[in-house]
Amino acid sequence: MAVSSRHVSYSEIALTLGPGLGFAANCICIGWTLFITVIFSMPTLRPVTKDNMNYAAVITVGVLVLSLYVFHGRTRTLLLSLTSLSL
Repeated sequence: MAVSSRHVSYSEIALTLGPGLGFAANCICIGWTLFITVIFSMPTLRPVTKDNMNYAAVITVGVLVLSLYVFHGRTRTLLLSLTSLSL
């Protein structure tokens, strides 16, 4: 949320990493999260069958699609159209 809203300065806090180290730490954390997401989505056994498939990739894609749907406001449009039907 802080990325999309106006910038707020936290100069009064006791501990800061500074602009360089804080940005580097954020980049490392985002990279690590993406790396772990890919690693955990890989199958544990080969050949992959329906019994030993890792469904984490399916869930990750589903959450990504759902979040993009909500982010772009489609839910609001859908709810407005459903309320106008007067069932």
